[in-house]
Amino acid sequence: MQLFNMKYKLFTIIFLLLVSNIADAQERTNFLKLDQEFTGSSEIHEDSFGFIWISDNSGLYHYVGYEFKFHSYREIFGNDFENDQRFIIEKDSLNSFWIATMKGELSRINTGTAIRSFKDTLKLHEKSSSITAIRANRDGVVFGTSIGDLLYCENNSDKIISLPSISSIGIEEIDGR
Repeated sequence: MQLFNMKYKLFTIIFLLLVSNIADAQERTNFLKLDQEFTGSSEIHEDSFGFIWISDNSGLYHYVGYEFKFHSYREIFGNDFENDQRFIIEKDSLNSFWIATMKGELSRINTGTAIRSFKDTLKLHEKSSSITAIRANRDGVVFGTSIGDLLYCENNSDKIISLPSISSIGIEEIDGR
């Protein structure tokens, strides 16, 4: 009976040591609680480094593993930025992010967070309009506007050009009238 009690006590001590080590290991974590809240219309994108970019009404949040780095829309579009609340974000084949507003703002964020605004470039085009669609392919990025124009920016270029479209040709030229 004493041998049984001794084995029982030894078993209990070993069991408690194992359980306490397991419980202690469960408390250690490399993940921090994220206290940042986002709107329901937020978009989430991943860059070429695996970092997460999240849009919000006030700017872009760049999650770099343990913290969020914030980039306000004024930083992205310039000091004269008028808050729009509606943004389009697209990643191109070079892993740059293109961000447009419905009020005619356009910027590119390259890997490494270098920001280039194209607002002045868009104003040089004959008709000022807002960008309503962005599509990237392996060669560049195409932008659709609210008046039906198509714009294009080739990879590794800061020049935006107009592409022929039905709105720029005109219905009369298509019908031959």
